[in-house]
Amino acid sequence: MIEVALLQLRTPASQAAALEHAAPLVRRAADRGATLIVTPEGSNLLQRNRALLFESLAPVDSDPAVIGFRALAAELKVWILIGSAMVKREDGKAANRSILIDREGAIIATYDKLHMFDVDLPSGDRYRESATFEPGARAVIA
Repeated sequence: MIEVALLQLRTPASQAAALEHAAPLVRRAADRGATLIVTPEGSNLLQRNRALLFESLAPVDSDPAVIGFRALAAELKVWILIGSAMVKREDGKAANRSILIDREGAIIATYDKLHMFDVDLPSGDRYRESATFEPGARAVIA
């Protein structure tokens, strides 16, 4: 039987702080029997300032939060689905990437968000995810 835990996070503006916030929740979920632990979108880094975001982005293989989630999965023998991590793509652009990690800490699948959230609010505020992130090219099944 698969026991699933869904975590709710308040992701800070650095990967190290995000991991520090999430790790105790991952451990608690595993201690309570979860074998698949799912985190929300933006689990590694949330930063509204685009320039600061780009300064902080790292490739998946060197992102401190992703590395930490992989280590937790291996240590606790659980699967972790990072709902998404804000990462630097191989071409240097930003991606909003979902990452599935197996119980050995290996990345099994990744998916770059296809549909960007672009909205014009009645207040006049505008949000353009497409101005920051490059959309993925394909759906992924794992």
